[in-house]
This record gives sequence, C-alpha cells and structure tokens, in this order.
Amino acid sequence: MNGFSIGEAWSQAVAFLSAHFKMILIYAAAGVLLPLVIQLLLIGGTLESMLDPQAMIASGDNPFAALGAFGAGFVVAAILGQIIQSASYYASWRHGLSGGTEEPASTVTYALGAAAMWLIATIVLVIAAVLLIGLPLGLLGAGAAAGGDASSLGGLFLILIPVMFFLFLWLGARLSVIGPAMADARSVNPLYGIAASWRLTGPSQWPILGYMVVLLIGFIVLAMILGMIAAIGMIGAAGAGGELSAGMFIGTMISGIIAGIPIALAYVAIPAGIYRTLVPNNAGDVFA
Repeated sequence: MNGFSIGEAWSQAVAFLSAHFKMILIYAAAGVLLPLVIQLLLIGGTLESMLDPQAMIASGDNPFAALGAFGAGFVVAAILGQIIQSASYYASWRHGLSGGTEEPASTVTYALGAAAMWLIATIVLVIAAVLLIGLPLGLLGAGAAAGGDASSLGGLFLILIPVMFFLFLWLGARLSVIGPAMADARSVNPLYGIAASWRLTGPSQWPILGYMVVLLIGFIVLAMILGMIAAIGMIGAAGAGGELSAGMFIGTMISGIIAGIPIALAYVAIPAGIYRTLVPNNAGDVFA
C-alpha cells in the first residue's frame, strides 16, 4: 500500500475517467435521467408544487402533509431513483476496476444488488446517527430550555455545529472508498466496504480529508452554477400555469443532463482515484 498524495489521487481520477469514459458516461446518464423519468411519471404535478412544496400543505400544523400529497408514488420514486443512481456509480466502478472485461449485463446486475444493499445500510446508519447524535443533542436542548438558559444553549450549539461538521468530513474521508472497494471485490456486502475503506484510508486520513475539503469547495461552486442553469431550463420549459407538459418534460431532461451528469462523473472518478492511489496494484492494466 502506497502513501496518499493529492496530485496522484487527482491524476488517477482523471486516468480512470478517461480510460473508460464512454461506458461511465452511459451509466452516469442512466443514473441521472431514469430517476427523473420515474419521478415525472409517478409524481407529476405542477411547476409551482415542485418548486414550493409548502403550497401543497393543506394544514399549517402538519409539516408532513406535503409528502402525503404526493402519495405512494413519491416513496416508490424516491426508492427506485436512489437505487438506480447508486447502481450507476457501482457499475462505473466495477467496469473501470475490472478493466472493462465484464459483460455490461453482469456489471449492471451486480450494481443493482450492491445499490439495493447499500440503500438498506444507509437507512440503518441514518437511524443509528439520529439515535447516537440527535437524541443526546435533543436532550441537551430540552434540559437547557427547561432551565431557561437560552444563552448557554446557543453557545453550546455554536460549539457543536463546527465540531459536527468536522466529524462528518472526517467520516467522509475514512469512508470515501466504500464503493470502489466493494466493486473491486465484487461484493454487495456494505460491511465489507466499510471495513475495507476504514482500513485503507487509516494511514492517510488527514491528506484525504484535506483533499475532500478542497473538492467540497469546488463542488459547492459548481453545484450553484449548474443548479441555476437547471432551474432556468425547467422554468423556461414549463407550460402555461406551470403544468407538467411535454415541453417541461424535455426541459427537465435537458436540465438533468446539464446539472446532474458532470456531478455524477466526478462522484465516480474521485473515489476511484483515491482508491487507486491507496491500492495501485495493476493500475497500469486497469487504465490501459
């Protein structure tokens, strides 16, 4: 296992993307556009409701009424969309890390299984995080509120917010190669990916953290620019009154391409670059 350097990780990411650009682009486009199609077909609605969910709330005292207004279609679209998007990442990693030697059908089958298992693991992790972090914070807040000391509560959260932000960034660095590690081993077991990522990133966790901070700043700027372009495209394609129309459907697809695909390509290439920097075995064969 070699040491980590930001320059090498970036070079490996670019090499990974360049060597397998055609197939990765196909997977990324499917991962962005198919969830949009599912969302539009199962949810539909007006432009106003899509941009302002509060407009769909029938009762002001029920903040979850907007979700109920979408019905079961919202839940189905969210689950299917998440699985398809994640599967596009796993398929890209599997295709690239195998040197493109696998049949696409086999790669997609593996990727769908890995994505479904990771979705289940993510739900479990979120619940665990809420219990381990959210519940103690809620108890602290309730205690401070009961004591009537609002200033101490505000000071506590001013301290905890940057600490929690740093903690999440650090965890992101330690778990940054879960997907590539699973894809390289053709494993659908999230526990394997978590353990492999934790082991691989341990010796280089601080350089990886610095790399991710730099990338995060770049992503924020890029997301703002692409998000504005996508919003303009969607609004411009809407029919009269903001009703879902053929023009809005096409406009949403185009907006998805402009905003979603570049981010998806980066999301695939960057973890692959980190992984190949940490595990450089046969890298020349992989990128050939």
